[in-house]
Amino acid sequence: MAMGLASTDASALALGPLKVQSALGEPLRAEIDVTEITAAEADSLKINVATADAFKTAGVPYNPALRDVRATLQRRAGGQYVVRLNGSRPLNDPFIDLLLEANGSTGRIVRDYTVLLDPPTARTAADAGTPIAPVAPQVAARAVGGSSSTV
Repeated sequence: MAMGLASTDASALALGPLKVQSALGEPLRAEIDVTEITAAEADSLKINVATADAFKTAGVPYNPALRDVRATLQRRAGGQYVVRLNGSRPLNDPFIDLLLEANGSTGRIVRDYTVLLDPPTARTAADAGTPIAPVAPQVAARAVGGSSSTV
């Protein structure tokens, strides 16, 4: 269903999978790799959580806790782009549907993600130390070893 939501030619922009960095009962912290983007698209890209009306139109349940989630496009030290999602309201449902809307010079794309939140006890102590809102762009290592590193 989500792929049917994409409209116009957004071939220069491709969004990867969602990587959740927060736990149940915490504000949302997540990132999405931007796997394809041109410099012109990055300069003009506006990305945000879709409106409640867009959720309704798509037939996707809207969670009011998403109201304050901000999406920002950031460039990592290696040149790759990432969309960072940060909220301030705790998410108390184990999963939430998220519609992300990106508008840029080459068109518009809407992508549906399911946010899966693990209980805080399921995370390792090292994961709990991950900063909520980094001042400088940072890259979190995959949760294989439960550590994070800065590039």
